[in-house]
Amino acid sequence: MQQTNQIDELLKLLTYPAFSVHDGTVTHVNSAAYQRQISPGTEIAHLLHTGKDAYDAFTDGRLHLQLCVADTVWNASVTKAMGADIFLLENTADSQELRILSLAALQFRFPLAEIALLTDKLFNDEALKGSDIPERLNRSLMTMQRLIGNMSDAPRYSRNANCAMQNRDIVAFIEEILEKCKALAEESGYKLELIIPVRELFVSFSPERLERAIYNMLSNALKFSPVGSTITAKLEKCKDVVMFTVSDEGPGLPENVTGNIFTRYLREPVIEDSRFGMGLGMMLVCATASAHGGTVLVRQPKGKGLSVTMTLLAKPGNPGDIRSNIIHVDYSGGHDHALLELSDALSPELYKK
Repeated sequence: MQQTNQIDELLKLLTYPAFSVHDGTVTHVNSAAYQRQISPGTEIAHLLHTGKDAYDAFTDGRLHLQLCVADTVWNASVTKAMGADIFLLENTADSQELRILSLAALQFRFPLAEIALLTDKLFNDEALKGSDIPERLNRSLMTMQRLIGNMSDAPRYSRNANCAMQNRDIVAFIEEILEKCKALAEESGYKLELIIPVRELFVSFSPERLERAIYNMLSNALKFSPVGSTITAKLEKCKDVVMFTVSDEGPGLPENVTGNIFTRYLREPVIEDSRFGMGLGMMLVCATASAHGGTVLVRQPKGKGLSVTMTLLAKPGNPGDIRSNIIHVDYSGGHDHALLELSDALSPELYKK
């Protein structure tokens, strides 16, 4: 009885729709969830839109998946507490916050472009020869461009709009990205270990979204890892699911960050460690997983470090059909993708003109 009261009190504190599940059945709901036609006694299997296998195997950490409630698809995070699975729902398909970010990003692009032009001139300034100011400024500009790009694209990603799929060898695609990241990480003082036991695998996926998701996962690992430590990137296939995991040896995340890791862009502004950023990177990772019928699992293994796993449904593709007819616009504005996406984690030395 005491545990039941504790769960009820916890759910009442949550403003978003939330409910608890025990033995596969919804047991408690808050008023926001009840208003959306979620009621005790409902079998969770009937609500799962993506991530059934991931949820069945879920034992700890925080899992991102999707539910279908009253014909509406919701993003949801799941965590274990007080002997139950606590589900927290969030519908970002038409988020006012994301639209505001996108409009702000549009205004930032113009002054940023002018600053970039002026920065180019600094690399030819004799007075700055031998100084690291130009490359530090160049790296900061790329970091700003990356942030503005995330702000601009967040609404499109959350709605799964313009998600152009291609049938390609996903192993070769990811391996190429990781090999480039490995070289850059080593030049910045880190070791990137690659574990890729699976070979050629043709599936349908969005190259742009998958690339950006991978870079975001690696960027987070680099930012929070001490120089000299090892970051592990692992690509696996289990049944009909492709699993990509990035693990680091950093300090892990404090509870106040872990608790809202999938929706940090919605939090109230506070002064905190700047490495946490706006939280849009993890939103893009989750949106990428959802667009491919997958999930995201964040775990803190005992000891130290953080492990983030993104899964994608391995829908078979035809090796002969490897290109989309949709016109592709380079999201980086012509910059090197790896240098742009990892700009807040790499050494300034890599940003010399």
